Amino acid sequence: ERSPGCEGVDTMRQVGLSALILVCIGSLATGQFFAYHDDACPTCGGSKVFPFGSAYGNNWRYQFPAPASSLPKQPCRVVDVAFAPSSSGLFSAKDFQLRLAHTTSLSLSSAFASNFNSPPVTMIDVQNGNYTITARAGVWTTFGGRRPFHWDGKRHLVIEVRYRGHGTLMQSVPSVTSRTSVRDSHRVWANDTFPAPGPSDPYSAKVGYAPQSDSAIKLRLTWVAPV
Repeated sequence: ERSPGCEGVDTMRQVGLSALILVCIGSLATGQFFAYHDDACPTCGGSKVFPFGSAYGNNWRYQFPAPASSLPKQPCRVVDVAFAPSSSGLFSAKDFQLRLAHTTSLSLSSAFASNFNSPPVTMIDVQNGNYTITARAGVWTTFGGRRPFHWDGKRHLVIEVRYRGHGTLMQSVPSVTSRTSVRDSHRVWANDTFPAPGPSDPYSAKVGYAPQSDSAIKLRLTWVAPV
């Protein structure tokens, strides 16, 4: 005999299964899939203003790795990158780049260029323009990749976000905070404050603040099969 309330539980399970099937069908239809580090939950984990907050200035260079263990089990083309905002807001910058490269180590060097095991691919490049991100708290927010990155299926990735002129085109733009990873979560950065007393142009800084081994932003990659 079924216990009272079982019908409701079964209905919830059916709804959940139906939603999962729809997601799978949608992925198959578009040929796009997702990979996450360190998990797929955009509301879980700690939160920091790095690298989209203005507390340390309006100019940044920020690198963080994605371990091969969190990536697809095959070579692929990465077509977009997303982060998990913990606050809503509009991020605006005059110059903005999103770059990806292979790396052989999850531990980063303070010398930015040495973290690239291969020449970086610039997925987004806006210079002297107005790059914007509309962030919604608890929802994966994409950068809007414009050029694919071909991942070899073996090495780790290092992702670099750098920008100049946050909020200078749209005054009083609020800081956007981001959810952070809890494992394999390395990062290195330069901004208007660090390394002290602050480089003249963090965007093109060659050396960053002492690398940290925790609290890099969470990551979602959109990928498709190679051609």
